[in-house]
Amino acid sequence: DAIIILGTPVEEDLKRRTRRALRAHDEEVDSKVYVASGGKTPQTDPKYKNQAHMIYKQLREAGVRPVEIRIEGRSQNSIDNVLYSLKKIEGTEVGVVSNPRHLDRIEYIVEKGKQDGSIDKNVHIHRIETESPVGGSTFERIYEGLIMAYTKYKLRNGLRNSSSYGWLPNLVGTTMNYLLKKVQKRKE
Repeated sequence: DAIIILGTPVEEDLKRRTRRALRAHDEEVDSKVYVASGGKTPQTDPKYKNQAHMIYKQLREAGVRPVEIRIEGRSQNSIDNVLYSLKKIEGTEVGVVSNPRHLDRIEYIVEKGKQDGSIDKNVHIHRIETESPVGGSTFERIYEGLIMAYTKYKLRNGLRNSSSYGWLPNLVGTTMNYLLKKVQKRKE
């Protein structure tokens, strides 16, 4: 029914996700719309309103019509991505584009939402995987491990009222995104 493209402040990773969504739309998934998901974070390039705007621009450049794109520009984290993006679509078959470890976290969030009734039990997530921006490195395993542990802690009592992550994940995320950009520049 839809493909959700999860935002990231790393523009090259965002382009990778958008290209993968376009390919999935053409080859694998019968979707009616794309959901560009991602708010403005401290790491977002200032020339864009938010991460969703970056995705929207890339989809438009690829020839996707505006009527086929939904904008979710409020989210500040993966919990928000799930909650706000699902409100933008009709239907229960949803492709989600990101790297494998991030998709593990998304599936966990959706399951917790189904358990407490904040997400329709009929929603089915289809993983649309991209390569990791750092190739599954120790760096990524540490980052995703920390964020997954915090997500589990945050959702220990369910999904309702859990969208605000707080200062710790924001600090970890900001630090990791900074380091990720450094690693990517070294590869160039």
